[in-house]
Amino acid sequence: MTGFLDNQTVNQDNLIGNAAGANRNSDYGNRAADINPNDIESITILKGPEASALYGSEGASGAIVITTKKGKAGKPVVSYDNSFRIEEIYRYPEIQTVYGRGLNGISDPTAVTNPFSSGNVYAYFGDKYAPGTKLYDNVRAFFRTGKSQRHNLNLDGGTSVATYRLSLSYRNQDGVIPMTGEDQIAAKLTGGLTISPKMKLVTSIAYTKITTDKATKGAGGYLYNLVNFPSDIDVTDWINPDGTRKLYRNANASLTAEFDNPFWDVNKNRSQDKLDRTTLTANYTYNITKELSLLNNFGVDYYAQTGYSAVHPQSRAGFSLNGTYSLYEQVTRNISNNTTLNFTKSFGKFNNTLLAGMAFDDRNTRIESQKGERFYERDFYSILNTDPVSRDARTVHNIERLVRWFGNYSIDFNRILYVSLAGSREGNSKLVSRAVEKDPFIILDQHLQALYFLISVTSKKGFHG
Repeated sequence: MTGFLDNQTVNQDNLIGNAAGANRNSDYGNRAADINPNDIESITILKGPEASALYGSEGASGAIVITTKKGKAGKPVVSYDNSFRIEEIYRYPEIQTVYGRGLNGISDPTAVTNPFSSGNVYAYFGDKYAPGTKLYDNVRAFFRTGKSQRHNLNLDGGTSVATYRLSLSYRNQDGVIPMTGEDQIAAKLTGGLTISPKMKLVTSIAYTKITTDKATKGAGGYLYNLVNFPSDIDVTDWINPDGTRKLYRNANASLTAEFDNPFWDVNKNRSQDKLDRTTLTANYTYNITKELSLLNNFGVDYYAQTGYSAVHPQSRAGFSLNGTYSLYEQVTRNISNNTTLNFTKSFGKFNNTLLAGMAFDDRNTRIESQKGERFYERDFYSILNTDPVSRDARTVHNIERLVRWFGNYSIDFNRILYVSLAGSREGNSKLVSRAVEKDPFIILDQHLQALYFLISVTSKKGFHG
């Protein structure tokens, strides 16, 4: 992989109307998951001065370097492989089926308690269930068998001068939670060209498309409600014939008086994310001499992630607002370039390596989010189905440029004792408001990563200092 790979996730604090806290009730995935595992050649973990020198402040705690596969010289080779997987939940919480709803041994189907200050839940323990009462295993009734499949198709070949590799992948997954799953399509084309005995160029273009049907999380989650759900009520009986939400404590009670049946929650409170991502990379190598080489990595990473979250008007969380609908779009464009000069030379049993270079990153992320309330049609999920007076919007635009000069010198004795010295100087500029910051419009912050040096000594006995 060439260049900087964006690995950020959507931050709910940047979205309009977020009251749950940063990503407390929704998961937006991890962009490293966009990499097709079938394209990975190797993974290297860098720590210490090497990571800090190469990746600056972002590599101070270490870095993960992913090397992807390239074409191999020879006749064209087509390969196909697949995998199928079934997932079953095999450990369930123990549910007591002796005592019904109520308090202090007295039966009361409407009894509630609020142990965590997050809403009323059914109160136990009342009187024992009467002999012959039909009891349901509601936890097992909710979860389903998860299924996933992956298909990989690869084509590679070439000559001693030019090579190519094309990879196609499709993955489909149905989660163990009903109505959840993911579809992923990935394609990558890599080409290598030996321009001269000293010059080599490797380029690639990759595309990923992902659709994720998500499960909600946090207070009032599926398992929490299932554990508390009465065993003498069938959880699969979750909706009335007219399509309204079914209540169990009191059919005439307020819809906020009890948590949603998990089946109602998963079917009516929907959430989905979609991603389209394209990455372009170019890797140029020039061997100046046997000991000295020049390497330049260039990359462009562009993706758009969109999503929505809907809370039904008859759900506990949506009743007071007559339903809510939120949507967002995050567009990210990152450009990175890394140029290094590498020198290696051995003098007897002493092996020397010197690396010097500079890196440039230009990062641009824009998030547009909207939210509306008060549905006109209770089962139609769209911002256009909300009261225009209730709608609100928010824009967050982050622009950042980083420039870094770095160097690293290491020497070892017979591959037993190692000493390394690294240095880096990094500048960071961010686009700010003329109205707020006044002057200057572009601020340069070199205090994020000032000049520093790190020394590391390692031996085969495990000493590190």
